[in-house]
Amino acid sequence: MANNRIDAANAHIFGSDDDSLYLGAYDPDLAGKVTGLYAAVPSGFVDCGWISEDGVGLTFDDSVTKIKGHQGHAVVKTFMDSSESALSATLLESKLDSLRRYLDVRSASRESEKVGSETKAVAKLVVPSSRKVITLSGILDLFDVSGQGVKYRMVFPHLELGERGELAFRAGEITAYEHTLSVLDDWLILTDAPALVPSA
Repeated sequence: MANNRIDAANAHIFGSDDDSLYLGAYDPDLAGKVTGLYAAVPSGFVDCGWISEDGVGLTFDDSVTKIKGHQGHAVVKTFMDSSESALSATLLESKLDSLRRYLDVRSASRESEKVGSETKAVAKLVVPSSRKVITLSGILDLFDVSGQGVKYRMVFPHLELGERGELAFRAGEITAYEHTLSVLDDWLILTDAPALVPSA
């Protein structure tokens, strides 16, 4: 007999060629500028390109305190000490936008250099020895690859990049940019996943 309580169509797998993380300057009004699930991404946001095979993660760090009573030392109430969210992704493409943010570049200029008979365009970046927290906004687009035709769009008006990981320059490895972005303020999920759409 069929089990009508379970439905594999509601189990989603991501990793589509079209999955994208867009980052841009902090815009507290971003939620109102993203007009729909399939609408164009607002101007000023840069597609970060290739993401590592670990994908994108949303982490939730919650700390709960239990208050116990005298009788039986039983738990009377619990309350949330702290509750934090973060978006993590390792970016594999070395793009100017990503590098400027990651290294907190002071200035970037375009220069030219003669190499033999060729004139090459050269970037000159001034990089500080210490970095500050970078405030930005982001949009994450995810597409189900298990044949359900479902899309998720997550809109993060307020992200902060603080701690950075190592930049490694090694044989056989891609130089990658590990981003752990603190999620501040409310954020949006837009999706056409049928099981998540409220009743009319």
